Amino acid sequence: CLPPCARMVSGSQTHHNSTMIRSHTPLWLARLLSNVEQDYARYLRFPHCESVGEGVRMVSPRHVKISGPGVRLGNHVRIHAEPDASVHISSWALGERTPVIDIGDYAILNPGVRIVCAEHITIGKSCMLATGVYVTDADWHGLYHRVFPPGAVAPVKLEENVWLADGSTVLKGVTIGRNSVVAARALVTRDVPANVVVAGNPARVVKNLDPESASTTREELFQKLDYVRFEAESQKAQLQGNTLAGYLRTLVHPRRGD
Repeated sequence: CLPPCARMVSGSQTHHNSTMIRSHTPLWLARLLSNVEQDYARYLRFPHCESVGEGVRMVSPRHVKISGPGVRLGNHVRIHAEPDASVHISSWALGERTPVIDIGDYAILNPGVRIVCAEHITIGKSCMLATGVYVTDADWHGLYHRVFPPGAVAPVKLEENVWLADGSTVLKGVTIGRNSVVAARALVTRDVPANVVVAGNPARVVKNLDPESASTTREELFQKLDYVRFEAESQKAQLQGNTLAGYLRTLVHPRRGD
């Protein structure tokens, strides 16, 4: 199985075959389905954004929900939704506020991510948002006046190369420093310094990272390692030799090992 970013090239065959041990989709069909998905994204999802950079790709764009003003996607952003785990990017223009959601170059949003904005949310370059992450810059209701959204509001900023692990939540007014990691299910209620790992509810620093240690960012994957070519070659290696007849058989008469 390819890593999440590599599966972007495979397109819809990834989730169609999610119950199979391996994909039996012919290479030509996988590429055709991927192209159809990107056309769908280009004509029916990108128009909902204020701006879209180069090389933006979506998996299962039918399940990517973008609404409200000020949504900006940088270059080579990857958004991976699933039929049972939609990605929601929503801004709400309430009162005199003009909300903005900036998603930086090379960022990746995985299935189930929700970004809900009333003022300004910045997702920095090369940030990774894992499955089920929730980021918001508002309480949406007050403790006493619960019928007047958005309640208390304060901008959220993820600096470059931040990793939000599965099911983590980032609340209003938080800045997370460069390279830091938020552990699975953590609830971030206050600023996080650069180069640390935080965990818990509320999240606290549990580990310091060495900023001088060798590392690779998503930006480097694209710029130095030609990741787009790597995606295509990985897909070819995975699907080479698959036939349409074999693929159709697995849909109607799967065998043990399929």
